[in-house]
Amino acid sequence: MTEPIHPAETPLPRVLVFSEGVISRSHGTGTIFERNFAAYPPARLANWFIGQAEDPLLPAAVNLNAHRWPRSNFAPPTTLAAKLWNRLGAPVFGRRWSIPVNRSALAAAARRQAAAFDLVYAIVLTKEGLDALAAVLDGLGRPVPVILQIQDFFPRAHFGFWRALRRLGPRVTEVWAVAPSIAQALVPHLPGKTVRVDPLFNLVLPEPAKTQHRDFSPDFRTVVLGNFWNPALLSDLQAAWRICQQRLPGLPAIRWHCHPAGVERVRVSGVTPGPEVEPAPFLGGDALFATLRNADLAIIPFSRDDTPQSDYERYSLPSRITELAAMGLPVFCLTGRGTPLFDYVTGHGIGACAPSADTARAAEALLQLITGRAAREQLGFAARRHAEKYFPLQPFQETIVRRFQALAAAGIGP
Repeated sequence: MTEPIHPAETPLPRVLVFSEGVISRSHGTGTIFERNFAAYPPARLANWFIGQAEDPLLPAAVNLNAHRWPRSNFAPPTTLAAKLWNRLGAPVFGRRWSIPVNRSALAAAARRQAAAFDLVYAIVLTKEGLDALAAVLDGLGRPVPVILQIQDFFPRAHFGFWRALRRLGPRVTEVWAVAPSIAQALVPHLPGKTVRVDPLFNLVLPEPAKTQHRDFSPDFRTVVLGNFWNPALLSDLQAAWRICQQRLPGLPAIRWHCHPAGVERVRVSGVTPGPEVEPAPFLGGDALFATLRNADLAIIPFSRDDTPQSDYERYSLPSRITELAAMGLPVFCLTGRGTPLFDYVTGHGIGACAPSADTARAAEALLQLITGRAAREQLGFAARRHAEKYFPLQPFQETIVRRFQALAAAGIGP
């Protein structure tokens, strides 16, 4: 934790962080949150969540999953119809029926919490998340300003997403979106609301940055950070790396640094890491930057095809760019055109890209970087310059505090 950025004698607003999935170090959302709120007093923050429950980052964490699903206040046929559709219709039509949340139970659970808040900072991504947030707001007892933070975005995953967003709209004060594609999709449904684009890529820049880039040798080090959101990406990368190893005898395996929960999720899906991609210790802080400083190339697995095939590929921007670019490490992205990741890294000249399902094409692009020291050097230096301009942490932390104070001072919602 860094030093507080606000005098202790004037307490900062009390903030309810509502999220889909607990705020945890095991995924990118938690990593982003930990950095950006490192100077915010933990006692002024609480995390209420539905969905994935792992090790919470904040001491005050409330798991609302026990109140999430329909009970006596929903007719069983509604839930049965949704479950049948999700099992039979969704695989065909590509869109699920979100089982209605138990709004009365969630609101009652919120009322039972002995806590009062000045502001809600909501990190949501699905229709269920929007509906659950609305229920929690019902239970808070008084209107408060609401910031809707959207990092991942799945409007096509469930029927009724846009309707749920429009219903919630009057209670939303402003929206913070991680990518322009998200902001552009939101604006027509939230007329009059401020929609701010900020990719949340902020950190204390590591020193020294990587300045030495070497020719290929058997000591060549390649890393992957974080989760494979789609396990098929791991299979693709293994196949492409196998081609690289055949063309470059002695090329070591990729080191995959991931939280153990992320590795286990891939194994449960039926994909086995190794031998081309080997799990490695989960790292943070100085240990992570020491590893990146000694690496030669980083790979970001993101999408398989030439064009986006899912909402995640269409709208999301993986946070792992932050550490890689800040270190000045050249980045290769497994992604096709039309994704926010492709636009970001090519637009800023900090990475190269190829879709993962075309393993021959991905392997050829990787080989050019592995054997091309000058190309890696150019990308790495450009990435560090970009990070120095856009990633400094303290200004963003101060922006968060100022905005929270301004909204809390209003004392009401929108």
